[in-house]
Amino acid sequence: MTNRTTSRRGLLGAGLATIALLVGMAAPVAGQTTFYACYVPAVGVLYIIELPGLPTDCLSPSHQKISWSEGTVADGSITTAKLANSAVTGAKIADGTVATADLANGAVTFTKLANGVAWKTYFAGVIGSTGQVILPSDPAITTARTGTGVYNFTFPQSVSPCVTVATALDGHHIPLLVNTSRIPGGAGSNVLRVSLVDAAGAPTDGAVNVLVMCL
Repeated sequence: MTNRTTSRRGLLGAGLATIALLVGMAAPVAGQTTFYACYVPAVGVLYIIELPGLPTDCLSPSHQKISWSEGTVADGSITTAKLANSAVTGAKIADGTVATADLANGAVTFTKLANGVAWKTYFAGVIGSTGQVILPSDPAITTARTGTGVYNFTFPQSVSPCVTVATALDGHHIPLLVNTSRIPGGAGSNVLRVSLVDAAGAPTDGAVNVLVMCL
């Protein structure tokens, strides 16, 4: 019994070695390649079929046909459900693999950012009754005076999730009361409205500085 078992193991090992050799000799094929073999239960032997010069099918109905594939992984074949929890770590993601277009809107929140990560910061000022923009940190920033003491600052991105700080002085360098609001909807989400009033609550023009910090 021992000799027969040893013999079967030897034949199986020889069969596997033959498969490895033939796979290594197989001409490379673009994409995925499927190989076929037959297993002989009586002796535990595997033999390759469906390659040039080899049988096109199993030599006996009692032989069990098997197949396996090698080559590139088809697009979309590995889905989220097939990945174990925490299987994809930072060390397994190549640098530059995840681009901005790969991130869903709102996916990166403040709590997911490491300490010290810089925010996108914008700065701009406006001069009183002219509404002219001064010292913008980005040339895409524009301003417009829409009424007495009312100025619209338009930024290159939505300011809805941003932190804003605004200060203003009148012509005598006296601080004015400042109210800021975001104009909602469409391109308006890029617009920050700044309204100024004096100590008596009357709308008044002034010099405004605005700082916007966005994630």
